[in-house]
Amino acid sequence: MKLLRLITRLNVGGPSRQVQFLHRALRLKGHDAELWHGTLDRGEANDQIDDGCPRTRHLPLLQRPISPLKDLHCLIKLTLHLCQSPVEILHTHTSKAGWVGRSAAWLAKPIRRVRGLPQLRTVHTFHGHTLEGYFSTTLNRCIKSIESFLWRRSDAIVALTPGQRKTISALLQVDDQRCHVIPLGLNLHPFAASPGSKRETQNPTLGWVGRLVNIKNPIGFLRLAAELEKVTGIRPQLLMIGDGPLRPDVEKLGQQLNLDLQLAGWQRDLTPWYPQMDLFVNTSFNEGTPVAALEAMASGTPVLLSNVGGSQEVLPHSPLTRCFDLPFPQWDEVQQVLEGRPRLEPEMRKSIASQFGQERLLEDLNQLYDELLKEKA
Repeated sequence: MKLLRLITRLNVGGPSRQVQFLHRALRLKGHDAELWHGTLDRGEANDQIDDGCPRTRHLPLLQRPISPLKDLHCLIKLTLHLCQSPVEILHTHTSKAGWVGRSAAWLAKPIRRVRGLPQLRTVHTFHGHTLEGYFSTTLNRCIKSIESFLWRRSDAIVALTPGQRKTISALLQVDDQRCHVIPLGLNLHPFAASPGSKRETQNPTLGWVGRLVNIKNPIGFLRLAAELEKVTGIRPQLLMIGDGPLRPDVEKLGQQLNLDLQLAGWQRDLTPWYPQMDLFVNTSFNEGTPVAALEAMASGTPVLLSNVGGSQEVLPHSPLTRCFDLPFPQWDEVQQVLEGRPRLEPEMRKSIASQFGQERLLEDLNQLYDELLKEKA
């Protein structure tokens, strides 16, 4: 099997880790796999595990921000490659790579047929989506039109949860028969194997992990902490891991609200950080699968997630794992967790690590690829 995987950038996060794991795992299975990736945004941390991994290619002009000239350059470059490469499956990850990759596959299709190259199957994974919450109303309409067009020209679409599949299909007004639900796969075993105990502190610690950008709503996390102190009298310590353009705003608001705030920046290894949290909080306005929440739960840390995207669907049945509607949760439940400081049971932690593990992901995708290749026979 000859595969080309395309991702916008290898920044810290679930999509990058998943893509790099799949690239290595498929090569170990004997498949001819390539991985192409673009350039990081300003302020993002690099999560490229091994610069020397075979068949990995950097496309400097492939970037997350919309840039017509750069995007056109990448489209032409990839189209030319697909017009001469015998690649059988093109699998794109994240929005920009999905637009460029599937467009290139569509343009290359008639030329590949004339040259006698194998039929190219296209797969796109929605790790999250940019269909709402990121851009202006006018630009959102354009993006939905593009995605709807590309959906109809994709052989398979991958959503991370049933709820995400339903949401995306409704937003694009398309049939979801070609959309497969394949949950995210991560190496959660180091988190599940960690002791899960934390240093004793006088005040409980609220944790937050992510890019400091609007869609992740770090400002909402600070306001939630301030409201918590106002309503319950509990003054939490705040531990925020990540960085981004909103860092000055976060620092300023933290001072204005007189919060006990630690900004730890990007951390490559998060296994020692989650046990320091009494409660992990996700305040995002939009999510595919909240990777940090999975890592926190595997570490034994209770979680409180904004009820968006696939958040509700990844939570096990437990009073220590809750969703809430923005802006604020039910304070009595939060207060109980922060006063008791419980941890998730070891068996639940192991179950999460297995359910969202890399081995299961590889098996699911191998099955999907095999089905797509059989269809052309």
